Parts: sequence; C-alpha cells; structure tokens
Amino acid sequence: MEKASKAAYKTFIILFAIFAIFMFSSQIYTFTKGYHKTHDASVYTVNENISFQGIVARDETVLTYDKEGTINYKIPDGSKVITSSVIAEVYNSRADVLNLNQIENINSQIAGLKRASDPGTTNYVEPQALITKINNNYKSLANLIAKQDYSQAMNYADDMLMDMNIYSVITGKSDNFDSTISQLQGQVNYLSNSAKEPIDKIVSNINGYFSSNCDGYETLVNKSNILKMKKSDVESLLSTKTQAPKNAIGKTFDDYACNIVGVISTGVEISQGDILTLQLSNSKLDYKASVVSIIPTENKNEYVIVLSCNVLDDALVSQRIIKTEIVFDKYEGIKVPRDAIKFHNGQKGVVTLEGEQLYFKKIEVIYEGDDFVLVSENNDKWDYLSLYDKILLEDAREEDVNYDGKPKPTDSNSNKSDSK
Repeated sequence: MEKASKAAYKTFIILFAIFAIFMFSSQIYTFTKGYHKTHDASVYTVNENISFQGIVARDETVLTYDKEGTINYKIPDGSKVITSSVIAEVYNSRADVLNLNQIENINSQIAGLKRASDPGTTNYVEPQALITKINNNYKSLANLIAKQDYSQAMNYADDMLMDMNIYSVITGKSDNFDSTISQLQGQVNYLSNSAKEPIDKIVSNINGYFSSNCDGYETLVNKSNILKMKKSDVESLLSTKTQAPKNAIGKTFDDYACNIVGVISTGVEISQGDILTLQLSNSKLDYKASVVSIIPTENKNEYVIVLSCNVLDDALVSQRIIKTEIVFDKYEGIKVPRDAIKFHNGQKGVVTLEGEQLYFKKIEVIYEGDDFVLVSENNDKWDYLSLYDKILLEDAREEDVNYDGKPKPTDSNSNKSDSK
C-alpha cells in the first residue's frame, strides 16, 4: 500500500510538472504573441523657430508720488485711461488698504450669491448644460494652472464657483443663500465702520494706457531710438542693470502698440513689412508682429531686427526684456516613432494593438523628424491612425495583422471551425 501510494504520488508529480510546463509555455507564447511593447498615439507640436532676447520699447512717461501714504491702485495694468481719471488712491496706512480690499472682496461674493439664487437666473438654466459648463471650466482652470497663467485662471475659478452655486439652487440642494449673504453683509458693516477715506488721489496725465511697473528703462528706450541701434547698443542694453526711478508709482503711454528690438541669427530671408508669429517665454499665446526694420551686422546671417506688435497684455507689460521665438513653421499632429512605420501594398502605416487584435492603420505624414514623424489626425476614418491608439513598436507576424478592419479568429475559434 505504501509503495502504491509512492508510485501514485510520483505519477501525480510528473503529470503536474508536465501541466505546469505546458501552462508556462502557453503563457510565453501568449506574451510573445501579445505584443506588449506599444506607444500611445498622442498630439505633439513641432516649431521651427529663431530664438532671441528682445527689448520692449514704448513712449512712456513715469508717474511719481513723493508724499507719505500707501498706494491702492484702482485699475489693473494695461487699462485704458483718460486725462484726469483716477489711477490710484492714497491712504494713511497699509491696514486701511487691506480693510478696503476685504470689503470689496466680500461685496463681490455677496453679488455672486444673489445672482446665483435670482429666479431670473435659475429658471432658465438646464442642469445638464450647467454640468457641462462646470466640467469645461474645470479643465480650462487645470490647464491654466499648469501653464502658470494664474490671472486668467482666477476668471475661470470665479465662473465655476458661480455655476456651482446656481446648480445647487436649481437641483434643490439649497433653497437660497440668504443666511450666508446676511453673514457676509454683517462682515461688511463691521469693516465699514473702521474704513478710512483716501487722503489723496493720483490721476492720469494723458489719454492712453497705464502700468504700475517701472524698471528704469523708460528713459533709455523708446519706439524711435531703437530704430537707430546697432548690435553693440542692443547687447549693452541687455546687460544694463537698472532700477525704477525714485518715488515712481507707475507709468503711462499713449499707444498700446510696442516695438521689440533684438539680434537674430538666421539663414531665413526676412524683409521689412513681413508679418511674423512670436512666442514669448512668459506667455502661451501666439503674437503677430510686423517687421519694422532688419539691418545686417558685420557677422554673416546676423541682423538687428525691430518688430511692431499691436497687442497689450500682461506678458508684454510686466517684463522689459523678453525671451522670444519667431515661429516660421508650426506642425501639430500625432507623434509616431519612425521605427514603428510599416508598409502594406505601398501604403505607409503602423500596426496598432486593440485588446488582443492587431490592426494596420494608415498614416499621412505632415512632418519628418530625426527619429519620429508627425501624422495628421483622421479620427473620423477607422482605417487611419487616431489619437490614443496603441502603436506596436515591435515586428508582428503578417498573418496576425488585420488589414481589412475585421478581427481575425482566435486559435480556439480556428480549432472549433476546423473540428466542424
């Protein structure tokens, strides 16, 4: 009995080992055939640019205030002003300014809550449409924060908060915000009792635009004198250490357009009057600028260039010296590793993995890089590569790839068909 048990045990071990080897081999085949080395098809942008440092020039007048007090600006940078309009108010102390700003912020919250609970607003809003808007604002907000564009992000945050408050009313989660408004109004009343009146006002001296930023370049550059600058002049300005004039509280300029001067190295032909696309390091926007002048230096393919840009925003107001790129060609498409490209019947394409199936997807190349290409997006055509497809990065057996869009039968299905 004992010998029989040992024999049976040995037989069981042998059978188990054979089964384990079979399963292990099967797994190896599955993983080998499974083609797990893939690359997700994603959007990629390529710019063929010329980089340079530019100096922003305007015809600017510095505003100074030589009395005691704390400045509270009434308008944001880049705002349009008229002669004698109030640019800023002066208070005795910083505490007075903080108190005033807190009152303004609370009043803004009260106005938002009143609007969110107003029947004129809530009776004509569809919940689903509001959810869509909230989701879109959230995505935009996250994108702006990632780009560090916090001023624009605040606008989206305010809009999203308003929409969320409206949604809570129209879905019955909140009847109104009366109690919250009452509490906030109490805070305003309390703060108003200690609020002080301004001791002075600062007004505009022109019809034009205002910026609170002064850097000392106001007397060194203007829209006219940069037209006469040589390479050495530009390089000297770029290395100059400046500081704001004494008692400066801001500046005004009569035109929102600015000129930008810099030295570029390029073999691309650029002529006066050309319209170029600029990208600034402190902004994600594209700016159009015309070539005012382009003068060659003593070095080959090097020029002093002056551009005119009819845009006024924080990126062009907050910094005097900007890192700039002239964009000549911009390509945006799906990035495909060059090694993944295959050919079928003369058609260029790639093999994609969907579940356990392999498909040949056509591609239309719009840009050739060293080790990659960009292809156009054809999301409406099933036989072309689409965003988020998994591109196979290894060779596949010809018989495993679907070229007509129809899944090939699995081995088990093939065996069943053969047995029939």
